[in-house]
Amino acid sequence: MRMAMTNSYYMAINTLNLSNVKRTNALELTPLHDLDVEDETAYYYACIAACMVNQGYSCLHGHVELLRDLNESDEAIDAALRLTASIIAMAQANYINQKG
Repeated sequence: MRMAMTNSYYMAINTLNLSNVKRTNALELTPLHDLDVEDETAYYYACIAACMVNQGYSCLHGHVELLRDLNESDEAIDAALRLTASIIAMAQANYINQKG
């Protein structure tokens, strides 16, 4: 839910030239450290998957950088991206087959 809201908002706000708009935590969400996230690495991998699903590519860059800050390799990040792309493709194929 958090990513669905933030991806759409930040994708919109990044394309507009609005003056005096707060960009950092503009939606006033609870900070990550207050969410009791036990595994920050897993959280950010989930975020990049959500960004791909929501097509929130500007947000995706930020989450990839956070994973790199946690010493995740580009190979591991790439594997997560490929896995997510595969799951998206399977979901689309399933949807098409059900409509068929």
